This record gives sequence, structure tokens and C-alpha cells, in this order.
Amino acid sequence: MRVRATRPGNTPARFAGTTGPRTFHDGIWRRSLAAHRAMLMSHGMKKRNRSSPFDLPIMIARLTAASWETVFHRSLMMAMGTCSALEYQRMATEKAAAAHGAMQALMTGASPAAVLAPYATRARANARRLRRKG
Repeated sequence: MRVRATRPGNTPARFAGTTGPRTFHDGIWRRSLAAHRAMLMSHGMKKRNRSSPFDLPIMIARLTAASWETVFHRSLMMAMGTCSALEYQRMATEKAAAAHGAMQALMTGASPAAVLAPYATRARANARRLRRKG
């Protein structure tokens, strides 16, 4: 397909908003990029193995680090008097929600990593949120 440079008022819809002339090589580059992406998606991309023997220790380490960071930020907020009532409420409700999710995983016979997952997810989210909050 050969694409020619057109006048500004006669730009094809697929090039609307772009500047500069369009050449044959632009189309080849676009097609080769799409072909390369399709090849990667169909061949070499594998899902991560979820049954690694290191999943649980890594999850525990990440949970520990995120918990320490969250406790540090919240303690600092309490010491400075900037901890809001919403933050105090969030502390209690998150623990109850994580305990509920962990209990469900435990009752269904899930792996230890799946039992810890609700705690780890919430701890990382809290650490990220409080880190941004400053």
C-alpha cells in the first residue's frame, strides 16, 4: 500500500492530527511492529509459575516491609497530631476485611500464600498510599 503526502485539508482519517508527509516506509514500519507484537504474544510469553517454593517467603518479606512502613507512617501521623478520624477507622476496617478474606481462603483449603494474600495486598496498598501522602 502506497500512501502519498496529501494537502492539509485532504488528510485521510487515519492520519488526522499528525504532521509531516506519509511515505511507504511508515506503513512498513507499522506493519512490522504489529507483526512483531503478534509473534511475541503467540510464542515466547509464558505465565509466571504460581507454585514456586519461594512464593511464601517472598510474600512474607514483602508483607513485613510494607507493615513496618505503614506502622512508621501512621505512628508519625499520630505523634504529629495529623492522623484523621478516617485513618483510625481505616485501620480497624482493613484488618477486619483482611481477616475475613484470609479465613475464607483457609476454609477452602487454599495454600498458605493465598491465606496471607489479603493481608499482603492491603499492607502494600497502605504503604503506597501513605508514602504518597507524605
